[in-house]
Amino acid sequence: MKLRTFIKKFLSFLVPVHIAHVHTEKNGVVELCYYNGKKLLNTPNTNYSYGLLQAILRFGLKKIHIENIRTVLLLGLGGGSVIETLRKEFHHQHKIVAVDFDAHIIAIAQEEYNIKNDENLEIIHDDAQRFVRTNTETYSTVIVDLSIDNQVPDFVYSIDFWKHIYERVESHGSVLCNAAITKSYATKMQDVLEYLNHKFDVDVYEYPESTNTIFVARKQV
Repeated sequence: MKLRTFIKKFLSFLVPVHIAHVHTEKNGVVELCYYNGKKLLNTPNTNYSYGLLQAILRFGLKKIHIENIRTVLLLGLGGGSVIETLRKEFHHQHKIVAVDFDAHIIAIAQEEYNIKNDENLEIIHDDAQRFVRTNTETYSTVIVDLSIDNQVPDFVYSIDFWKHIYERVESHGSVLCNAAITKSYATKMQDVLEYLNHKFDVDVYEYPESTNTIFVARKQV
């Protein structure tokens, strides 16, 4: 580790230390910074990867038995923190397909966090809504973590989107969704949850010390 990087990481235990601003294709300007010794990816209003978001998705993954997490479809790569969690903490060694619609965010994941294509990771530059509509593969676990800054795209709250998600999940597979960043979005999710309850066994969780709502849905057949 270079001395300058070491000093920045050390100082970040006292105050956040700015690294760079990056102009992206779809997400506006994002910031890389050190905080508590970790390199975070932030948007103007929320953490995008490796901070609170990583903790939220880790919390959700623990609600799924690790032996049931085999092939994974990740909608919303961000900086790739959930991939780090799966590989380093859950020791997941199966195939992950990660979809993101922002080429610059994909580049950040690859260059800043070493999240790169390999035999068990395929990164696809595509729109998540189009991907689940046109893809024909099925997965044991689908992770939905889609937002632009702190705004969840409207299609995530559409029944049509979740019909396609249902088709992408294997029999007895699971869905983990970071469903709401604010309470107003949680209200929008009610119609979707009503639909999902006919197709999945659904558990909804409020993540402590945040406004995030997540749910884990287990396919019934």
